[in-house]
Amino acid sequence: MMTTQYTPAPYSEWRDVLNHLIAHPTDAPNVTCPTCGNNTIHIVFPGNPETRVGIAAVWCSTSQDGVISGRLRVPSAQEMTPWDEFNDQTTPFTIIPPEYIPSDDYEEKQF
Repeated sequence: MMTTQYTPAPYSEWRDVLNHLIAHPTDAPNVTCPTCGNNTIHIVFPGNPETRVGIAAVWCSTSQDGVISGRLRVPSAQEMTPWDEFNDQTTPFTIIPPEYIPSDDYEEKQF
């Protein structure tokens, strides 16, 4: 069986999907993967269900690309996955990192 190779979409496109799904997690089945164009996007909120602090993980089960958020407070109405169950509930995916911005694009400051 031949596996299709996809060129990963830029982080900025994945970030837009992540931000949309953090606000509207039930939209996941209708969101198009920025890498492959399929509607096979998933979102989970792994973290501590007692404190409601965790992250958002968004990935595509077709392209196997995705992104994760920084720490966030998960709304009480949203289902959370305990940290120790996170790997059992997700398809392995490649995390798309933010784009590198060379340091010479910034003015250095002395403090």
